[in-house]
Amino acid sequence: MKRNSMKRSLLISLMVLIFGAGAANAAENDLKVQLGAFGNMDYRLLGNTHSFPVQNDFFLGDAALAVKAQYGDHLRLIDENLVEFSGNDLQIGVDRFLVTYIFSDQFRLSGGRDLTAIGHWNRTHNYAAQLQTTIERPFFLKFEDDGGVVPAHIMGLMAEGLFQLGGASLKYEFDLGNSETILLSGNGGQPAGAELGSNPSGDPTSGKSTAGRLVFKPWSDGGLAIGLASYWNKYDVTAATPDMATSPLLFSGLGQVILEGELIYSDDFFDLLAEFYEFDDRIPGMPLQGSSNNRAWYIQVDCQAAEDLKPYLRYENLTIDGTDPYFQALLQRNQTLYLAGFRYDWVPKVSCLKLEGRLRQVSNDPYAVEVEAQWAFGF
Repeated sequence: MKRNSMKRSLLISLMVLIFGAGAANAAENDLKVQLGAFGNMDYRLLGNTHSFPVQNDFFLGDAALAVKAQYGDHLRLIDENLVEFSGNDLQIGVDRFLVTYIFSDQFRLSGGRDLTAIGHWNRTHNYAAQLQTTIERPFFLKFEDDGGVVPAHIMGLMAEGLFQLGGASLKYEFDLGNSETILLSGNGGQPAGAELGSNPSGDPTSGKSTAGRLVFKPWSDGGLAIGLASYWNKYDVTAATPDMATSPLLFSGLGQVILEGELIYSDDFFDLLAEFYEFDDRIPGMPLQGSSNNRAWYIQVDCQAAEDLKPYLRYENLTIDGTDPYFQALLQRNQTLYLAGFRYDWVPKVSCLKLEGRLRQVSNDPYAVEVEAQWAFGF
């Protein structure tokens, strides 16, 4: 995922603050502006089952300054400016910039850059590690520049609403946005990295991506939710570095439908999260054909063992057809991850400590061992 330039991000934030100050003078009672921040600091040990650790490091996670504004009962704005490192280079860019007009509880219309309407995790958690129980997102749901295979962001128009059905409720979300592309980078002529790009500055093709999600709660005030979602896009792969200009991994015209199902239960003592994804890259009428035999899923459980202590477990799996052009271009292989850890909220709702162990296997490679500690905050 390519970030917007530092100047553009700072200019947008400055415009938001100027707008807020000016509007506050004109209609102080109608405008509410809230400033926030989130981030994390991590320490990680890496190795394998034969030699551990072989690497240890401190690193800063993603941090952001956020502006939330509300004018009257209908107009709202979110601006999240992400600060992160790419190697040793500091980058600042816009993660989410969204203006929303609320017509009613049943219909809200938004425009800008937001999290794609697919899956519970993607719609619930942004970059703020403080908001999620675990240290990391499921690996196949990581953000575009971190190796995720599900488009996490979309640039365009979004609609959503909530209907009360007696004691139950039904929520819908729909996105229409710029097409996604795959950016392939190399090192000396060999593929070295790949990421999905949501084209926030404009769509290079005439196609568009769409996403839709439904979430049904049998008891609107209860903890059970059942969701279904779908995403459609037509992909091209472009060379991000000159040495990839003639790579055999480049292609155009691959249609994809992602189907997602979710089962979520949450109460004051126990949480269960499960999501299943199917990637169908064999769409009739598309110039390029892939495979329909690609799947990813995770299941996570946690419990409130003490007032501020929450242990958790998660299993993650990605199984793909090795001949599929989409996963070849993203340099992906089969992967399985076992994860266990605990979270301690030492400043409830504001800051927490996490300790996590992971056992990872990529294809038939030896198991990799990871131990990571995180200090996260958000307010």
